[in-house]
Amino acid sequence: MIHLIIISAIALAIGIGYRTKINIGLLAIAFSYLIATTLMGLSPKELLHFWPTSLFFTIFSVSLFYNVATTNGTLDVLAQHILYRTRTHPNAIYMILYLIATLLSALGAGFFTTMAVCCPLAITLCQKADKHPLIGAQAVNWGASGGANLITSGSGIVFQGLFKQMGWEEQAFSLGNHIFIVSIIYPLIVLLLLSCYIRYSKGRTNSSLTIDQPPVLSKVQRQTTLLMISSMVLVWLFPLLHLIFPNIAWIATYRQTFDIGFVSILMVCLALRLKLGKQEAILAKVPWAIIIMLCGMSLLMSLAVKSGLVTLIGHLITTTIPHFWLPLFFCVIAGVMSLFSSTLSVVAPTLFPIIATISAQSPHIDIRLLTTATIIGALSTNISPFSSAGSLIQLSLPHIEERSLAFKKQILLGVPISLSLALLTIWILMLLASLS
Repeated sequence: MIHLIIISAIALAIGIGYRTKINIGLLAIAFSYLIATTLMGLSPKELLHFWPTSLFFTIFSVSLFYNVATTNGTLDVLAQHILYRTRTHPNAIYMILYLIATLLSALGAGFFTTMAVCCPLAITLCQKADKHPLIGAQAVNWGASGGANLITSGSGIVFQGLFKQMGWEEQAFSLGNHIFIVSIIYPLIVLLLLSCYIRYSKGRTNSSLTIDQPPVLSKVQRQTTLLMISSMVLVWLFPLLHLIFPNIAWIATYRQTFDIGFVSILMVCLALRLKLGKQEAILAKVPWAIIIMLCGMSLLMSLAVKSGLVTLIGHLITTTIPHFWLPLFFCVIAGVMSLFSSTLSVVAPTLFPIIATISAQSPHIDIRLLTTATIIGALSTNISPFSSAGSLIQLSLPHIEERSLAFKKQILLGVPISLSLALLTIWILMLLASLS
């Protein structure tokens, strides 16, 4: 009975949140409180022990640091410089937009900031270059999603936190890198093939785009860029050295020392001391809605784990679906969930515990492939106008008529094509894994 109630609570939190626009995380916290205290015999104090403190702190501190670059215009000016330097290659516009979005997102801007900065720009440039604006927007979406999966950027930070919650602390770095690499390579191949087709198809010209020369980076923006690069070096250096020299003790020690959350706080303090941004503006841009949504769903999923629901689901999956097909199964399930919900706050916190249970029951299963399939599947359908990326694409279109046409294309073309590409990618990875 308790299992059915928890499943209903998860579905209700997502459904009510979608219909009423109430934050799903708040609903999940409320349901968690009612279920824990009335059905599971937990006190409010015991319930608070399930709160994902590490995840909360990491997302808060990282977003705080990269808000410095957003508020002082560093990210926007960097994007303008890259576009200006590539203006002579309009036939490669989709590839250029993808690379810009990937770079900005990986530098720490994260998914939402990159989409907000680049999506309107992409649509305008595609219209000037006589290219399809929806493809340009999807190129930005792919780049923003893939770049954010870097372990020092927004989504990558969330995945690292979830991996550690699952008990995969030693594997978190390699799991995160695998997701990042796959999520940037397959769209890159698709867009490269598309760019080659456009370039060599008949009647195509290669005239330059008309783009105003961007302003020179100010002293504040140069210092901000240096801080962003420094933070990435600090966080990446010792984990990479540990992979190369796994038996050197002091490297292993420092690998745990440079935590992205605390490094970000140090950088925020340094940025404020150097007057690279206003504290009030930086604090105001913290994505509290996303943090609450993610932590609330994680709290509810923690109760699902404690009740044995996740173990039950994991057992049902492993006994009914052949192990070889599990990656494709998780890719499809994540894709369907992502049509109406967030990858970070709903899909990953819901499916990762199930993967952990399956792994515990069948240790030979490749969790790297399952976690990657989950994220790739979820990101493939976020072009849906009901999802976060799809809605941002809608908002970036200037005219209502364009939005209406794009709405149909997002559902009828964007979703099935993107999901098919994701499934093809996972299928190739499965074949490669079976040969190794």
